[in-house]
Amino acid sequence: MSITNFRAPLKTAMGYWLYEANEQAAEIARIESLFESLAALRGREEHLRHVLECADVVMKEINPSWTMDDLKPVQKHVRKAPGRSGEIARLTLDILREAQPLTAREIAVRAIKRLGQEDADKETVERVYKAVEATLRAKLKSGLVQNDGNYGRKWKIAV
Repeated sequence: MSITNFRAPLKTAMGYWLYEANEQAAEIARIESLFESLAALRGREEHLRHVLECADVVMKEINPSWTMDDLKPVQKHVRKAPGRSGEIARLTLDILREAQPLTAREIAVRAIKRLGQEDADKETVERVYKAVEATLRAKLKSGLVQNDGNYGRKWKIAV
């Protein structure tokens, strides 16, 4: 066996080991940085639990039947409307082009069906309704849509 036949595979294996060692070092550094922030995270969590307990006392004072079971976690700044950003605005105008005049609520129901959310909860329906209304008000200012001006306004394309 020549020295070249021995050296080439060993060099390849060493490259694999070097890569794995670098990956392990990066993982160790990541875990150590997380460990350093652990004390601060624990302190913040304890503070938030204390704030929740205090707010619970205030809520019980305002409403004696209040329980923390009524509360659900809510993440800040999360898009809650179904579909991609701008999709409800596009659907609103598409629906108005096909069938007009319609109320904002009728448009919202049709948009929900097109998004494949037939069994949507009340909150989702209300979000879509508000998005449809916002779209219609914005397009009213630009002159793209118009309404009849009555209560329960019916909207249509102005062009």
